[in-house]
Amino acid sequence: MTKMHRMGAFTQFWVGAAALAMTLISTQAWSNDSVLGGSVILDRFEATFEREKGSPAERAEIFIGSAGEATLTLVDLSDSRSKNIASATVMLNGETLLKPSDFRKKESTYELPVTLLAGANEITVKLAGKPGTRFDLQVQQEVSTGVTSRIHFNTQVSSFRDAREFYRRLGFNFSIDFPQTNTAAVARAIGIEIPPGTDFKAAEWEERLDEDRAVGFPIGVDGGYLLKGQLIGLPLFFARGFFIDLIEFTIPRRDDPPYEKINHLGMAMAAMETADIEYDYNYLVSNGIEVLAEPITNPDGERFAIFKDPDGVYYQLIETNSSFIDDDGDGERDIETNINRLGKVTINVSDLSVSVPFYERIGFQVVRDTYETGSSDVAEALGMPIGFQRKGTLMALADGSQVELVQWINPFDPAPPYSGPVNHIGIGRIAFTVENITGAVEKLKQLDSDIAFVSEIAPCCTGDLSDSGIIAFYDPDGTVLEFTGPR
Repeated sequence: MTKMHRMGAFTQFWVGAAALAMTLISTQAWSNDSVLGGSVILDRFEATFEREKGSPAERAEIFIGSAGEATLTLVDLSDSRSKNIASATVMLNGETLLKPSDFRKKESTYELPVTLLAGANEITVKLAGKPGTRFDLQVQQEVSTGVTSRIHFNTQVSSFRDAREFYRRLGFNFSIDFPQTNTAAVARAIGIEIPPGTDFKAAEWEERLDEDRAVGFPIGVDGGYLLKGQLIGLPLFFARGFFIDLIEFTIPRRDDPPYEKINHLGMAMAAMETADIEYDYNYLVSNGIEVLAEPITNPDGERFAIFKDPDGVYYQLIETNSSFIDDDGDGERDIETNINRLGKVTINVSDLSVSVPFYERIGFQVVRDTYETGSSDVAEALGMPIGFQRKGTLMALADGSQVELVQWINPFDPAPPYSGPVNHIGIGRIAFTVENITGAVEKLKQLDSDIAFVSEIAPCCTGDLSDSGIIAFYDPDGTVLEFTGPR
């Protein structure tokens, strides 16, 4: 099993994953202003600097940016020519941008191209001259706003140990550890508020912190959560649907069972694609894994079977015209099954006419409509009554990752998706990488003024100055989606 332990490697992974996703997809130049894409201009920094009485003092400010070009603008706010800026020094990340002699021109505005670092950037200003001299300093940066890839869907479990062994038997041998605890900001990003009176010095908490520190996760506890989790994937995960975000929450714990049926609003199930469904069906059954029925072909021509993980979370095995994983080229399967890709996530919605445009706004495009009913054998394979009625739309991102939106007509279950926080056993959220999370959120708010966010963007995952961030938000039915990417 391959692992990446260090926090530095963990952070670099997220940055690298976003860049990798950009190279793997066929990038499209969005001309449609009604979807995420294109660019926005962000105000990265703005402050007023004034010359006080006494010796000139140096003032430093930290702000967050993305690696790349930006524009620094200085506007003289002095109220008379006698108080024009006479002497000042402006530095960015240790490089002098403006020096005292530059102000001899007595310009009212100075505009300079600058280069920002990913994450923390430092502006340093030393203003001399007459007391009362003052200027406004602003840094703006144009950033791209597109969604680049699905990075994972999240499955909560009651026992990480049991679940990890289950998924390992299916072939999910690649894993990346992440911290077992985190900051209050990261917790709030997924809707978690730790109950008052929680003992952050409890023996179990301290033990988990020690484990995190031992593998290089220097996370300070200020009211976050406690969990055990990994990102798990198939070999060469980046070409095979990326990850399942597998988590067992300890604090706060929630043991409510997952959805009983696949027609419940929310994320009902996720697909695993296979090169040989008959082989894998027999493998599942022989390993005591619950499968609803033998493989059957649905009206769309997909041969499928639905099975459950140890907690009863639904997965759909779908046969595709592909081959088993044989990365070493010896003609033998590299894993126990013929599963070779994480496929679509099925999201049940109450109204397709509302949900399809919503998912289009975040970058999905309609592939096709999906079947409305099926035979008694299909009904049995779905765990649904004979004569069921539904409407569906398959949608895809440019990287090929898919969701199937399904509106159940009969039987319809009006119960809402899992309520927050997202620690309920089951498939709780999907995370997408974006080119720039701050820009994507600003653009999304412009496109949909009614969109509800779980919290503000949270720095992730090395503290307030992290160059990446996460944010969760709701689809029209309350299903949780997540963006992650450079800030």
